Amino acid sequence: MKSITVRLRAFIIVVLALALCAVALVVSFLSTGWITPVVNHYAEPYKAKVEHLELAWNPLTLKIEGLNLGEGPQALSLEKLQVRTGWGFLFGQPLELFIQLEDGAIGYQQSGQKGQSTTAPEWSVAGLSLTEWQKLVEGDQADISQTPTPSESLSSGVKSEDNAPALPAISLNSLQLKNIRLNSNQKGLPSIRVERLLVGPLATYSTEQNTSLKLDLATAGGTLSIDGTAKPLAKTPKFDLHINLKNMTFNQAWLSQLPEPLSVRLASELRLQVQIPVSTRKNAPFNPRAKVTGNVQLSALSWQQAPYGLEVEEIRVNELSLEKNNQENTPAFDLSVQALHITAFNLANAAEPNLVAAFEALTLEQFFASILAEGKGQALGSEKLALSGIKLNLALNPKKPNITLSLDHLGYQDMTLVSVQDNNKAQESAVEDGTLGDNAVLRVNGFKLEDLGLVLPDLNYQLEQAAVSGLSFVKQGDQQQLITGDSLVSGGKLSYQLAAKTPGEKQATEVDSSAADAPSPQPTIAENDSSTIANTTFIATGQRLTVKQHQIAFRDMNLPEPPLTRIELNEFNIEQLRWPMTQRQPWQTEFWLNGQSHWQFAGGFQLEPLKLDLKGHQKGLALPDLTPYSQHYAEVVFEEGSMNNNIEFEIKPKRLKGDIGLTLFNPELRLEGKQSKQNIPLSMAFSVLKDSNGKVELSIKLDKEGEELTVGTKAIIKELLVTASQKGAVSYLKYMLQPYGTLMSIGDLGKKLAQSGTIPLERISFAPLQADLTEQQKDYASKIELILKDKSHLRMSYCLYPAAEENVLLQQEIPDADKARQAINDLNQQRLNAWRRLFAESGFATRLNQCSKPDPKASVERETYISLLLKS
Repeated sequence: MKSITVRLRAFIIVVLALALCAVALVVSFLSTGWITPVVNHYAEPYKAKVEHLELAWNPLTLKIEGLNLGEGPQALSLEKLQVRTGWGFLFGQPLELFIQLEDGAIGYQQSGQKGQSTTAPEWSVAGLSLTEWQKLVEGDQADISQTPTPSESLSSGVKSEDNAPALPAISLNSLQLKNIRLNSNQKGLPSIRVERLLVGPLATYSTEQNTSLKLDLATAGGTLSIDGTAKPLAKTPKFDLHINLKNMTFNQAWLSQLPEPLSVRLASELRLQVQIPVSTRKNAPFNPRAKVTGNVQLSALSWQQAPYGLEVEEIRVNELSLEKNNQENTPAFDLSVQALHITAFNLANAAEPNLVAAFEALTLEQFFASILAEGKGQALGSEKLALSGIKLNLALNPKKPNITLSLDHLGYQDMTLVSVQDNNKAQESAVEDGTLGDNAVLRVNGFKLEDLGLVLPDLNYQLEQAAVSGLSFVKQGDQQQLITGDSLVSGGKLSYQLAAKTPGEKQATEVDSSAADAPSPQPTIAENDSSTIANTTFIATGQRLTVKQHQIAFRDMNLPEPPLTRIELNEFNIEQLRWPMTQRQPWQTEFWLNGQSHWQFAGGFQLEPLKLDLKGHQKGLALPDLTPYSQHYAEVVFEEGSMNNNIEFEIKPKRLKGDIGLTLFNPELRLEGKQSKQNIPLSMAFSVLKDSNGKVELSIKLDKEGEELTVGTKAIIKELLVTASQKGAVSYLKYMLQPYGTLMSIGDLGKKLAQSGTIPLERISFAPLQADLTEQQKDYASKIELILKDKSHLRMSYCLYPAAEENVLLQQEIPDADKARQAINDLNQQRLNAWRRLFAESGFATRLNQCSKPDPKASVERETYISLLLKS
């Protein structure tokens, strides 16, 4: 028995040895390779062609050279394909694969599916759609021309974990691709060259094992590199990838889906982390968790969409972090940016070259945003915003000139916004519809703008600085509240022209002096404002608003020779800002008018109900400043004189109470036109009112209420005129209360000074186009001030005589005759303001008398000068 077993064992060994020898011979024969070409004409829909095939037995290796699959531009071609494995799979060990592809090409395009309309596009690779490839890989023998759509195919392939077949034990130890080209066979699709792809290991029996991935692509004139790890077969697939893009230029020649014509160069370094929960439920939502971090840089951005064109030099995002969560009770999206920079932004309109939106640079630092799932709320904020070099050209009406806005700097510090949706209401996403949630809080620590420029028709405004501290906005349901701290607006220059009205407009607005003003209906406003507050959906409060150091230049183009009026606003304050204005808001102001008239007022103001009170005084108003306006609108000419006034005023609903004290110093005036017949009674009235020093004092008291008065601008003026008529100076005071009463200028000078009782002084001469006074001229003014101080009964009269030569000089610089004439008028106005400001600041404003017009018979000399006379 034992010998039989030994012989059987020996026989088996001999048979195995012979079998191994036979296999060795076959493998040895095969390893020498088959002489090609080898062509397969039966593998429809593909034809395969191989130039060289080689099989090695240790390790088991298949080498293919010159492989071609398919025909036409989408065919797959490979210079080299090598698949290597070991023999362990014959003994139950996992199948280990090493795959290497080099120097190949494959074509692709986007087209409609077979048997379906082109409205359902699908990608086609190497001649087959992705759905058809799926059928081939799955070994489905059904007619691939009747394949379902990709979504149907993928969803039908989802199986429950209980019925899912176990994957074979396969380990892809290494997958290497080198110089593989993905060629676009359709215009507007990108061509891509895979310079290198390394994947492995990837095992079906160790799904939680990390698989390394390295990919280098060349496309769009640049490179894309990906380096990282992945778990594609895990229960929750995970990817952790470093992505580096260098100098990639995207335009429609690269991808037709991009807007035409768009061009941008991209250079970025990112890290992408993705987790994809896999659900066995049919049609389960795709809800991955992802996070992107890194830096992004876009440059040379150009976009044209007729008639608009956009140019951006650079967009740079530093330390970007964008995270999408799929867990409950966590934000759906989290975004943070260390710094965002945008340089040289310019949006233009080819059809309207004057319409431009541009800025030099934008910097946003420490920005963050969190958005809750299902539209429950959002939170965002940033530490700092700086926007510089802003320019905006607009046209509110195509038939009128454009509006230009320029801004050197705009910024804020420490901004946060939190918006929460009310759970008791319908869940409407605040992000999707662009509105805030039911409850929202916005806070900004500081807001500031610098060097603002605004140009409109007939208006030019320049501002050095505006700042707001402690700004907060709170929304609770339908109630909204804005809260600010101190607000400052400083260093402004405003130039404004009142446009000339057409004859039809003048006829409609000018009212005959004899006509009575009809009371205008006013809305009835309750004294108790509690109901108003209860029904208000928007409330604004603030601590203090300050406007300071503003220069205002005004010109009324309705006048024959429009004078220039200058207001120097030292300061304007409003305390305890409120909206709606249901409480008294204290205010005060101080300003100079034309360098001589000093105004100081304070009071309170509210709108609901309308209440206004003011108290203050004005000193040193030159009466000839009124002549250009009064002569045009009221036919009143002021020859000489100045004025002080004290005003105390109070307006309440259907109640007017006021006390106005006017003090006129040496007034000389006359009436023109229809009112000239009142010159004699007017002269008599002033003769009675003048004291021995030529001073006239008028006191006007008003106290009207109920049916006696309807509060409104016209009604106030009417009441003042009626009261003032009792003093015998109707025409004079009527002009003073016109809307232009606070906007006065010298205008052209005329009317010679009286010659008797005068002491001529040395005149003030100006060099050609000289605007400011010299130190010698200022010293001369100080000597005159000593005389006025010592002789209190004296006053100084002055008159400006412009030189004709300056007109010639300005016309050489300004060809437009009207603009040159206006420029010389502005220059002379500036000279007068500078001269009389010296005396006004020393307290002699009321002792300055300016002639209304220079003597036309006076000799015209080669230099502009101010004649000076001392009068008793």
